[in-house]
Amino acid sequence: LIGIVANLKEGRTAPCCVMRCEVGKKDSPPEVRYAVAMAGFGQFGRSPGDLARWHSRLPVLRRLIARIIGIERLNTIEYGMSFFTRFVWCALWPNAAEAVELRMGERTESMRLLTGVVMNFPVKQLPFEPGIRIEDAVLSLNFVPYPGRWKSLLALFSIKRLARRAVQARIEGSDSVEVRLVNQDAVEFFLDEDPAIFYRKVKIQVAGTLAFVPGPDYKWPGGTGGCL
Repeated sequence: LIGIVANLKEGRTAPCCVMRCEVGKKDSPPEVRYAVAMAGFGQFGRSPGDLARWHSRLPVLRRLIARIIGIERLNTIEYGMSFFTRFVWCALWPNAAEAVELRMGERTESMRLLTGVVMNFPVKQLPFEPGIRIEDAVLSLNFVPYPGRWKSLLALFSIKRLARRAVQARIEGSDSVEVRLVNQDAVEFFLDEDPAIFYRKVKIQVAGTLAFVPGPDYKWPGGTGGCL
């Protein structure tokens, strides 16, 4: 927080890539929404919805646990519980992983999707290496196909190995990617940890960049560190 305040006072900002999503709606034209960090799909895309449902059912218990261990640690545990539950369910019931078609320009990929993310900077908690910085006007798509029952269970202990199976694509300039559902009408996903639902398809593009105030750990272009 101190580093953010110091950068704000000095007027130090960096551009952040903004994601534009055309989210398919059930009985109306697509809705345009924006994200500044990531969009989650597959089993990962269900996690914020899982957390929201748990919070509404057990609000008093959650507040008590948060006071004891801290909200950030509790948040990490909750995401881990959601991931574990979802991957086990996919091992028991493979149809829980939706079939999708990715349309990326002239390239098309079809798969049963285990988990996926579209991101604009590396996140240490995620096993993907997007090869981009937050100030690049580029998005990185990483979709992991469903590997089978047993490998879904083993993936809980070797996420990085599973990530090496991911279908990857860069989205920049006028590029766009469409995620189309093949075997169902709608699925849950998230934009910046906000649960959402898309019907039939969602289209992802770069909207542009937005100035943000970085924290003390931000590495400025040229190799200089953030303001402490």
